Amino acid sequence: MKYLDEQQVMVGDIVEVSGRAKTEVVVVEIIEPNSLQAIELNSPSGGVMIDDPATGLTLWPYMDEDISLVRRANLSIFDS
Repeated sequence: MKYLDEQQVMVGDIVEVSGRAKTEVVVVEIIEPNSLQAIELNSPSGGVMIDDPATGLTLWPYMDEDISLVRRANLSIFDS
């Protein structure tokens, strides 16, 4: 899955959702199309799960102009 600017969506990305207060919203999971999880979530085309402090976990079935990458999280501290 990619943002509108063609950058790859990655777990840990900090994104902004337009129309919401400026808060850090985090991509916590990428749901692959036609996966069991996508079917269970009634989103066969997959999507991204974001963790929003205001609304909790939310599935976005596609990336549109409402979601933009703010920055990449530094996950290198978890690499061995």
